[in-house]
Amino acid sequence: MALRLRQAVPGRPRASTQPLASVCTDQEACFAYPSSSNVVLVSPDGELRQTLPLWDAVSYRGSNARDVDGVCASDGWIVAWSGAQVVLWHSADVKAARTWAVHSTLVIGAPVTCLDYRAGMLALGTQAGLEMWRVDPQASVVVWDRVWCRSYAAPTTVRVSPQLSHVAWTRSDCVVYIQSVNLKADAVGVLQEIRQPRDVSWIGWRNSPSSDPQLYIVSRDVLRLYAPVLDDPAWFQLLLTLDTAAFRRGEGKGKAKDAEPGTIWVPDAETMRAARTATGSGDGAGDGEEAGDVVCWTGNGQLVVRSIMNLDRKPPTLLRSVAVASFPASGSRITLLSSIIFDASTSTLHVGTVTASGLSTGVLVFPPASATLAPPTLDVGDELAPVQLSAPLSSFVRTPNGRGLLAIGADGEMAVYEKRQLGKLPAQKKVRALIGKGHWQLARPPNEATIFAKGRAVVAYSAGGHAAADAGGQVTLQHLDGVSLGPSEPVIMPHFEPAEGETVEMLLAMSDVDDGHSRAGRKTTKAVVIACTGGGEAWVWRIDSPSDLSDTATPGQGTPAVPTVSLVSRARLPVDTSLGPLRLVLPVDPMGWHQSAVDWTTDSPLQDMVLTVSDGGVLEFWRPRLGAHTAGTATPMINQAAACGHHDVDSRAESWARSGVVYTGKKKALMARCSSRKKTALICETDNGVHEMTIWDSNVSEFSTGLELTHVFPMGEKVQDLDWTTTSDLQSVLAVGFRNKVVLICEQRMSYVEALPGWAAFLTIDMERYTPVPIVDSIWLAGGSLAVGCGNQTYVFSRFLDRPTPVPSPAASARGVLLDPEEPEDIFQLIAQQNGPLIDYHPTVLAQCLLWNKIELVKRIIRQLVASLRTCEDEGKRWLVYPRLQPLEFHSTAASQPAKSIEQQRRSLDTCGLRYLISLRMFANRDRRGGASGAATPAAHSGTQTPATTLTSTGAGLHRDRLAFRNIVWATHSESHEVLMQAATASCREGKMLWADAKRLGIFLWLSSTDAIKAQLEIIARNRFMQDEDRDPTCCSLIFFALGKKHVVHGLWRQAPGHKEQALMTKFLANDFATERWRTAAAKNAYALLSKQRYEYAAAFFMLAGAHRDALTVCLRQLDDWQLAVALARAVEGRADGPLLHWVLEDAVLPRAFAGGHRWLASWAFWTLKRRDLAVRVLIAPMTDVASAWAPLGPPAAGSPENDDPSLLLLFQHLKARSLQTARGTAEIPAKVEYDFVLHNARVFCRMGCHALALDLVRSWSFERPLFAPQARALPVPTPLPHAAKAGTPAAGTRATPTPTRPPRPAALASSPARARRHSFILAPARGGRSVILDVDLTEDGTEPPTRAASPRERADPNTLDGVEGGPGGRAGAVDQARTEPEAGVDGEAGKGGTPDERHAKHLDHVSRPGRNTTSTPAPAPAPEPPRKIGNLMKELRQDVAQGAMEFDMDSFF
Repeated sequence: MALRLRQAVPGRPRASTQPLASVCTDQEACFAYPSSSNVVLVSPDGELRQTLPLWDAVSYRGSNARDVDGVCASDGWIVAWSGAQVVLWHSADVKAARTWAVHSTLVIGAPVTCLDYRAGMLALGTQAGLEMWRVDPQASVVVWDRVWCRSYAAPTTVRVSPQLSHVAWTRSDCVVYIQSVNLKADAVGVLQEIRQPRDVSWIGWRNSPSSDPQLYIVSRDVLRLYAPVLDDPAWFQLLLTLDTAAFRRGEGKGKAKDAEPGTIWVPDAETMRAARTATGSGDGAGDGEEAGDVVCWTGNGQLVVRSIMNLDRKPPTLLRSVAVASFPASGSRITLLSSIIFDASTSTLHVGTVTASGLSTGVLVFPPASATLAPPTLDVGDELAPVQLSAPLSSFVRTPNGRGLLAIGADGEMAVYEKRQLGKLPAQKKVRALIGKGHWQLARPPNEATIFAKGRAVVAYSAGGHAAADAGGQVTLQHLDGVSLGPSEPVIMPHFEPAEGETVEMLLAMSDVDDGHSRAGRKTTKAVVIACTGGGEAWVWRIDSPSDLSDTATPGQGTPAVPTVSLVSRARLPVDTSLGPLRLVLPVDPMGWHQSAVDWTTDSPLQDMVLTVSDGGVLEFWRPRLGAHTAGTATPMINQAAACGHHDVDSRAESWARSGVVYTGKKKALMARCSSRKKTALICETDNGVHEMTIWDSNVSEFSTGLELTHVFPMGEKVQDLDWTTTSDLQSVLAVGFRNKVVLICEQRMSYVEALPGWAAFLTIDMERYTPVPIVDSIWLAGGSLAVGCGNQTYVFSRFLDRPTPVPSPAASARGVLLDPEEPEDIFQLIAQQNGPLIDYHPTVLAQCLLWNKIELVKRIIRQLVASLRTCEDEGKRWLVYPRLQPLEFHSTAASQPAKSIEQQRRSLDTCGLRYLISLRMFANRDRRGGASGAATPAAHSGTQTPATTLTSTGAGLHRDRLAFRNIVWATHSESHEVLMQAATASCREGKMLWADAKRLGIFLWLSSTDAIKAQLEIIARNRFMQDEDRDPTCCSLIFFALGKKHVVHGLWRQAPGHKEQALMTKFLANDFATERWRTAAAKNAYALLSKQRYEYAAAFFMLAGAHRDALTVCLRQLDDWQLAVALARAVEGRADGPLLHWVLEDAVLPRAFAGGHRWLASWAFWTLKRRDLAVRVLIAPMTDVASAWAPLGPPAAGSPENDDPSLLLLFQHLKARSLQTARGTAEIPAKVEYDFVLHNARVFCRMGCHALALDLVRSWSFERPLFAPQARALPVPTPLPHAAKAGTPAAGTRATPTPTRPPRPAALASSPARARRHSFILAPARGGRSVILDVDLTEDGTEPPTRAASPRERADPNTLDGVEGGPGGRAGAVDQARTEPEAGVDGEAGKGGTPDERHAKHLDHVSRPGRNTTSTPAPAPAPEPPRKIGNLMKELRQDVAQGAMEFDMDSFF
């Protein structure tokens, strides 16, 4: 997919003795001329076809590439020269396309002045004389031979005869030299000199199939024809003479007294003969006469055509000239050096002439049709003359609305174009997008320039010279009158005296007609010009015009009135100097100001005008005060004193206002560009020399740093320019220019289920397909057009898309194949599909509506969609009538399937379970289509490879992606776990859940029942064992040991006869691991397995040994699976508040959540830890504040939080008044933070394409929150925990409990006017039957007033498990002393290397929080076991008896 090339503006032809050549091949006919350092090929209509860089073909280049001096063409060959370098191109097929390729190059001993080439014979005129070279064009190896050279005065014109028998040349005097040569280019015979009465203007051989050479010589206003005679075939004699009088009288020879000089032009005879034959035009030949050559004369507004008869007779007798046509040709541009080509495809004769204004083309028509010299068929509008650049381009500048374009040449050349609004034109119509309006030459290029008033007013700044009076330079205003291409006399801007050493780095101008609205008759009445130096000194001028600033002057009625320029303000931008010196000062890109940026009746503009970038990467946006004078005729200055003093610059802030600040941290930016939507692109160079691009949004808050994209380009790709434009629906598009390509980047729609970059490239313009000349600059124009400058050429691409393979000419590009109806026709539609508002039927919209409990709305949308589909099917239509709706691509069934399931299970599901089921169904549907993706459960990446025979291995057919953790949190708050468990099992392949499925669905994070957890773990273990054909018991031992079912594993080993470890394991598992001896043996084997990197099996042996914490440590460290650790802790402890689970959450999960900024994970962890106040606060509040509230003595490091998720607001709304603790956490969140978070996620909704939901969010969000009644009396301080009381101070590693204090009333509430009091939390009315959980211990902290930093609770010590760790026969979890290394292998006896604790310290590091005291302390006495109920006691007895007496049954696995 590529952009359609609308127009290519070629460079201006260079003045030369050979400025134009006709190129004719079997497939095309075009003109070739030298322009700058290139040879340019243009179509008969003047459209650019191809560019041939001369210096790209030369292996050795001098210090500077010179311009091409001249060009000639013959028989499918193009020859050009520059200095002593000569390059030949030939027509060739390259990549199935006809193009021009370099054939060979020559280096001549002296600079070339002229040349001619025919059939391998090259005649060169140099400053040292004449040289003859020869080559075999058909040879595979190119070898040039210099046949001879002679010293003459430097020739100005040299010609080789078509018969390759003579060479003629002249030195622009009155002598023409003719030398005879043979077929080997050797000189033969005597050199002949033909003298003329006057200086020779032009010579040329007659191109005729006749074997006799005939030479035309034009001497001022007389044409003479020479040819050999029968008496002496080597000697040329005069045959015919025609002067201007013959053309005026229409008679034969003779000279009238009233004859006036004119221009005689002899077109190519063969071309004219082919044109007359194809068109049936007459040539005036009578009976028995042979058709002759055509000779044209132009003068006095007339074009006279005569034909010379009987030139091909042998001998040429009865020569005479007859009149063919005579017609008015006012302004005719035919000269002696004009060239002619015949386009056989259209049977049209085209004439090309190089004039002072550029290349002029026309169509020559002869009888029987009316004889005319018509302009080309290309619509050039009201263009006065072709506007083309001679020197390479330096930069582009456009008007604020993109309707005017200023091209600045490297040598001070200025060219102004007007961009026409064309729209989508048919391929047959040829219309130019850029119309030349002005062209002039400055003494030197301006340092800065800007244009306004649709390109008819130009403001330029030129730095001062060496003179003291001109040291600061000056800013001038010029405008075009529409009559000539030259501008008016410059008007100098007043009071411009910059400080010493400062130069203007920014110019910006806008007028009242540059607001994007194009209406005929609008006139420029006022404008504003802003200039700013690199030091921050700024001037604002106002320009008033008594009439239209750029009205077209009528000849004879005088010139337009000179505009009035007045200074509005002169001040220095109040930049914060502590942020570093200014590095860049640039204007905010005005493209996208669809409404006037300046309200001419107010004081300040509606848009930012200036952007400053400091060395430290701080972006500051500025708006000037324009003064209330804009509404009237008076022009008072804001800063009168600044205009009087030379350098008394006002630094006060009233002249400029800062509208925004962004702290990027990017130092020493190379370039920057800011769009009208306040999107800023920065280019910086990294330490290794590559370019890095970052895109920033100015809408920053505590929830957004503004960074939207960071991209590092590959080595060698250097960014040359940046430019912004805005689509019709106000979306920003960035064009990034490189040496040979332009990459278009647009904002990407945010995805709810996968992480995508905020910006992405959607189209690349490869300029090497059009020209090998490197890109100089690129700029957006009105209507989405893009202008690309290469050398002195300008390529204009429209926004409309073309066929995949671009072609190097506008005409061929317009003839591209049609796009399919479902494809976008322009880049605006393409961008809207990638980032615009979504249709109501899009799955993302439907899914968000379901999550926000808008089920009835989803049902109505789906019903309407089904009805529309049926209507289209009944009417035989292929597409729906709704815009951009494509059901086959949108996969609407992904949302309709959950909606159907919701309706069926609505009575058995609560709201949170409903949301989990929605996400689960959509996740499963995407998974089946092979594109499952989502925000994975936060987990650290480890380089450890897990063996394929382990529980956590992926296995065949398992999925690697995980359900987004937010859905796991929804399931945690649901009470419909049985229904969710059924749905989760059904989503697994063949209905068999493995650990990978349970992990990606978060099963053991939201299951609350301990019995359900154990049952599901056993199912997973059995499914894993049955998955492989080899039936390896090691893959499921960890779970069975955690469940306490050692006998099941023993039975599995007895059924594994092919396993190499069967005998040892069968014997080992037959022992009683309730004794200390076999526990120690199991631990010893676990260490041996760790050394062999069999981590999962090692964890299983730790479980068998009763070292549960060691097993969980292996899961966390070696297996990097904290979900497995949580599941095993729940299974081992049999409850949700055990010390092992708390240890895993506090030491592993929460630090990971804070480090990664995972708000969902942190909320789930706090909710599981019964810290529900923090579970609510972490959803919205800054994570650093929550981390400090959780661990005041040593808060974990908090990373960049996940703020771009509207579901965080949904969970906050669900939890903020669910219990007393959540209500307390809600009260800890400032109202301003909640307000900003709502606005931030409303913007996130817009980024997702759900604009309607964003509007609904800001419209319906309630900021009401529970208020606690003030306490009437002081309450006692909570009693500290026993071990803290013994120490007297908070224990090391624990969070201190500060004395609660009442928070002050928020400022927003204190300063607000009187209003109705909100309901208190206790007296609030019930909403929808929601229950309130009383989860606050009134004897501990429930009676205390809320604080900003909630009181943390003491974590339980995981080393106090009764019968598991810490007691007699148990383990302390970790020790600090190194012990002897255990023996490897499976050991049936107690190890001799020390206790299990000593061996464990050698292989496992204790996983502890930073700052925790790891010294040995006496374990507290175990708490008395609470009395057991009879029912629970009998249940446990039955389980113990059943396990002890159970025999293994293999059938239970099937």
